[in-house]
Amino acid sequence: EKYKVRKQKKYAPKVLMRRPFTR
Repeated sequence: EKYKVRKQKKYAPKVLMRRPFTR
């Protein structure tokens, strides 16, 4: 799970552009 969160944080900007980012 920790690894997933790390990736999500890195891809956060891109995800935000496509759709609302939720942790």
